[in-house]
Amino acid sequence: MLAGSLALLVLAAPTVRAAPGDLDTGFSSDGKVLTDIAGSSTDIGRAVAVQSDGKIVVAGYALVGASYDFVVVRYNTDGSLDTGFDSDGRATIDVNSSHELGYGVAIQSDGKIVVVGASGYGGVNPDFGVVRLDTDGSLDTSFSGDGKVSLGVGSGTDYAFALDVASDGDIVVVGYGHNGSDWDVAVIRLDSSGNLDTAFSSDGKALYDIGSGTADHGYAIDVAGDGDLLVAGDSGGDALAMRLTAAGVLDTAFSSDGIVTASVGTADVGYGIVEAADGDVIVGGSAKDGDEEFLVLRFTASGAADTSFSSDGIHTVDLTGNDDVGYGIVEQADGSVVVAGSSNDGSKETFGIVRLTATGSLDTDFSGDGTLTTAFGSNDAEPYGLAVTAGGKVVVAGKGQENADTDFAVAVYEGASAPGAPTGLSGTAGDGQVALSWTAPSDNGGAAVTGYKVESSTNGGSSWSTVTADTGSTSTSYTATGLTNGTAHTFRVCTHVDGTVERRRGGGDRLQGRVEHRRRDLEHGHGRHRVVDGVVHRDGSHQWHGVHVPGLGHQQRGDRHGVVHGVGHAAHHPGCTHLARRNARRPAGGTHVDGTVERRRGGGDRLQGRVLDERWVLLEHGRGRHRVVDGVVHGDGPHQRHRPHVPGLGHQRRRHRHGVGDGVGHAAHDPRCVHVVGGHPRRR
Repeated sequence: MLAGSLALLVLAAPTVRAAPGDLDTGFSSDGKVLTDIAGSSTDIGRAVAVQSDGKIVVAGYALVGASYDFVVVRYNTDGSLDTGFDSDGRATIDVNSSHELGYGVAIQSDGKIVVVGASGYGGVNPDFGVVRLDTDGSLDTSFSGDGKVSLGVGSGTDYAFALDVASDGDIVVVGYGHNGSDWDVAVIRLDSSGNLDTAFSSDGKALYDIGSGTADHGYAIDVAGDGDLLVAGDSGGDALAMRLTAAGVLDTAFSSDGIVTASVGTADVGYGIVEAADGDVIVGGSAKDGDEEFLVLRFTASGAADTSFSSDGIHTVDLTGNDDVGYGIVEQADGSVVVAGSSNDGSKETFGIVRLTATGSLDTDFSGDGTLTTAFGSNDAEPYGLAVTAGGKVVVAGKGQENADTDFAVAVYEGASAPGAPTGLSGTAGDGQVALSWTAPSDNGGAAVTGYKVESSTNGGSSWSTVTADTGSTSTSYTATGLTNGTAHTFRVCTHVDGTVERRRGGGDRLQGRVEHRRRDLEHGHGRHRVVDGVVHRDGSHQWHGVHVPGLGHQQRGDRHGVVHGVGHAAHHPGCTHLARRNARRPAGGTHVDGTVERRRGGGDRLQGRVLDERWVLLEHGRGRHRVVDGVVHGDGPHQRHRPHVPGLGHQRRRHRHGVGDGVGHAAHDPRCVHVVGGHPRRR
């Protein structure tokens, strides 16, 4: 065996792609679309969900002829209407020859689409209306015989607002119904055939009187991991969170009676709800304290305020100084919380989005300060539905006005942050093969790792071929076979990341998808000192050093010896560890090491084949040029503000302003940056 060495080089390649919070220009070229429904003057989207293939489904209602009907629109991932859905991408459903208003949508695991809302609106006693469509947009006749259900819950008017699909295929719907004197939260449970499930509250439906003599409304529902039902709404002017068992009984393990109300302002509402990955319950909505503001409440699984979130479990956000009303809420896979709703800029309503970290701070990786607003021209635009795609993109749907007509409005934003770079890439060469191994990224950017893609190059990285498109496993090792002995090979590995699709109001659809992030290189071959972005790294006394690759041919060895030291900038970079090599023998393939690992704020994602912010790990068996990335300045975004409140869900109002970063670069080391250079010589 020949003496050799392994050398590791890690570098962060800055992205030129869109950042989280930017409109996705791959969707309708500018990230926004307005859709007219059958020439109607009034078309309003109220809820959105994302299919496993990435197509976007929006439900709402439109004035069709003389009456309002349920409407479902399906978009392709590029924003065009899907003509495979009811021939033109738009389906209208007349439930009972009266007015019907669609408010919620969910997608079943078999791809069927369920829509709920008010049936018979404008009549004597509107009822809960539920419709199920096949994947082509036609009514599913296996559901209640004709694909439609209309039923009453209370003794008078009933309105359905949101739904979720349980793991057993049951459909749970929330809204409110009249008990004869005031409004109560109303919940029904249907089996997969459209029949009331009598295991729920004995007859499949229930009213919940939260406060005696007060109006109580249900606006959102989520099926928890244990099968319990989480409900959000309001009661007597306070935000409301409820937890029911699968049988419809108030869960006394949650705040002793299954009910929590929060008084933050003078009129507070919970419009969205989601169970967090840690079992917490997160509610999104609005709080009125002068003007209305976005509201996020976070409770533990026992119903107590989670004081690790914004110190008291409450966060309000004033986007514009005018009225802001949050409707949809999701938790992303990295624990960040996204809320979408309407924001008034002083002259019109706009789409407003806020993203918070898991601890309740504004997430400055998103749009610079954690907030954004989007206008659809000079007219009003109000969003109601929110979803996140498998790749972390944020999808918001509602209504927008074009000329005198109101249309369905959809906007799509970049959402996932780029994950950190995996470390520890190594390779063991054999006869015509190389066994690769690496360490998974510690930061997945908001999505779970599901596999890896491996590519190889025989021309030093000028072009790449796929070794495996997806290992399909979280295992951090792979053996590349079928290699040509005596030929230099370079390998790189990128991460496939899965995201969570959460749709609110009305529960969540969890869809599987794939995002590719970050790459690592493993080189078996030749090279010289590497120069990146115009920065040259030289060694003090030039040497050749390298490693014989067993099984890949016998390379010639030279006899030049030397010492490598002082590798790096003229002014030594404080974060770099430099290697020294003595008595290295010169084979035709050399190894050399230098570089840095940079954690960049912002980042991005690779969604549907688009790469954002790649990070590279290079392992060379052969001659090589040093790769470096330098001169990258890190800094915080513009001022932000948030409004935490006192413990106990009180009324006080405080503002905190955060400063602007110092623009820290390499001269003053940014503590967020980790610089790594390493190498391990060994003899065989």
